[in-house]
Amino acid sequence: MRHSSVLHVLGWLIGVLAVAMAVPILVALAYTEVEAVRAFMIGAAVTGFSGGALIMAFRDVPSAVTRSDMLLVLVLGWSVLPAFAAFPFAALDAPAGTTSSYFEAVSGLTSTGATLLTGRLDGLPRAVLAWRATLQWLGGLGTLVAAMALLTPLGIGGMGIGGMAFGGASLARGDATSLIARLRQTFGQTVGLYAGVTIACIILVWVGGIPGFDAFCLSLSTVSTGGFMVRDGALSSYDAPFGVLILTAFMLIGATSFATHRAAVRGNFGGYRANPEAGYLAAIILMAGGLLSLTIFFGGAGGPGALASGFFLAISMATTSGFLLDGPDILSSVPPVLALAVALIGGSTLSTAGGLKLMRLSLLLRQAARELKRLAHPHGIIPTNYGDRAIDISMMKGIWVFFILYVFCLIVIALLVGATGVGTVASLGAAASALSNTGPAYLIVEAVIPGAEPYAAFPAQAKWLLSAGMIVGRIEVIAVLSLLHVAYWRR
Repeated sequence: MRHSSVLHVLGWLIGVLAVAMAVPILVALAYTEVEAVRAFMIGAAVTGFSGGALIMAFRDVPSAVTRSDMLLVLVLGWSVLPAFAAFPFAALDAPAGTTSSYFEAVSGLTSTGATLLTGRLDGLPRAVLAWRATLQWLGGLGTLVAAMALLTPLGIGGMGIGGMAFGGASLARGDATSLIARLRQTFGQTVGLYAGVTIACIILVWVGGIPGFDAFCLSLSTVSTGGFMVRDGALSSYDAPFGVLILTAFMLIGATSFATHRAAVRGNFGGYRANPEAGYLAAIILMAGGLLSLTIFFGGAGGPGALASGFFLAISMATTSGFLLDGPDILSSVPPVLALAVALIGGSTLSTAGGLKLMRLSLLLRQAARELKRLAHPHGIIPTNYGDRAIDISMMKGIWVFFILYVFCLIVIALLVGATGVGTVASLGAAASALSNTGPAYLIVEAVIPGAEPYAAFPAQAKWLLSAGMIVGRIEVIAVLSLLHVAYWRR
């Protein structure tokens, strides 16, 4: 069987998800939520049995997995795991129905933060809230491992540019055994740092005045740049300015390359200065923060409040976290186009942030400037550099292809969602929020556009389309579309 190894790896991923259900089970026991205990224990049993069955059924197959098969693992992982993660949601009617539960689970595992539970969070079992946060944390970890161990060495969409920071030399054809070893090694290198950052965030946010359980859930969602809230309303409802400031700082940490964080832990703090994306992220936040502050100020907010709200929103959108500091009264003065544009750009490569990525945008602009110079000097040698590295034409072609496919997918998803009966502007806003993995950004569209319906009011077909958009945005457009190529299935 050609894909036996793929199913074997998928079994282990499902098994990890089953183990993770221990978190909501413990929370349910601590808060005496009997229904939640039953739902999550059944979910853990079903998930564990399914994962164990795949592991046992294919345990004797060769362990080598080709590069194409690993792309299939990537797509199946983010498509199949939400089906198991959704079981407790469906069992507890939070949200109700198969489609809605799958949407919520996909939003969690892809660290998107789009939710159908707006206005219902205060009445949900604590176990459900903990499970949503845990899914986002797992999704963030999975994003890092996949990016560093698979997408970077394969050079998908220019990801190879950051590969050397994590030992990511390009994979040779048939280099399958080293790929499996790379996955294990990268997980070992990443999980300690990722968990350490999360624990630090939990402690500091709790000290900052946010209640312990909320600090736990918000920290898991922040480090993964997910954006799931624990209660109805915005972060301002906590009345804990220092806690919100800590969350803001950790949003920036989550959206910065973890390869750079790893180097800093080892004593090389110069990596932040040498990493061009750190400067690009700061520049975008300054520009977007200034513009958003002005629009909020002219919308009627006071000067200091407008400044704080504008820059917080800029950081939240640039990191694709999607947390909101204010309610609809403030958001109604925010231009959705500006907020969504910042979210679509996204954060750094090798981070938990979504979006196009700052590295790609920088190289697209550099290449455009290079072509303009060539008009004046057609025979000149004008290199395109990124940091201290010269970028060859094949790398630039990969980035241009990624950009074109990214825009194409955005348009297609928006058109298909619009065809289900959702308004035109709302469809575009929802598609951009899904593809950039910044689900709460759609709340700005709701606040500004008359008649824009919440996610919960979308037809089932729209929810499935947006779920697909979240998955495509998380695992890179090219990785998904490569599986649709005839050559892949002829191999």
